[in-house]
Amino acid sequence: MAKKTVKTSKKLPQDNTAKAFTAALENMEKFAREHIENSRNPLTAGKKLLAEIQATVGRIENEIGADSIAMTEAGYSSDGVVGVGVGVF
Repeated sequence: MAKKTVKTSKKLPQDNTAKAFTAALENMEKFAREHIENSRNPLTAGKKLLAEIQATVGRIENEIGADSIAMTEAGYSSDGVVGVGVGVF
């Protein structure tokens, strides 16, 4: 019997998400610089933009923390008792 050979590629698919994220950050930086340069009070405008960026980062950090806790929670049953524990990978 003849063996069927399948060619596989060792190349990993490119991560378009990382490229899009980098492009979005570059666009945000460009927008922020233009906004600060064109504002009447650059210091106040910069502080407001920074506060918004920090608030966004805080929300993302909280969401990541909540997701990581949810992923490590494990339900278990032992001798008729049901409980929830936090596991470590």
